[in-house]
Amino acid sequence: MTAQKRLTINDIEVLRQLLLKGYTSNEAAKEMGVSVATVSNYRAHFKKKGDTFPNNRGRKPKNSSTTKDATT
Repeated sequence: MTAQKRLTINDIEVLRQLLLKGYTSNEAAKEMGVSVATVSNYRAHFKKKGDTFPNNRGRKPKNSSTTKDATT
């Protein structure tokens, strides 16, 4: 069994900044040395608090408004 790493307040803010820069959960997890599940949980917490994160690495959102604009 591996020891769990506790994130400090500073670590949590660094994680938030990585996500705001557009890092994927996998990238942020590797950078911070935590699991992807931990990053996903914090991402959900940040979203609940009102943060919005950029779309990851050129992936298109499922309901893109740009496709609707092009047809009208």
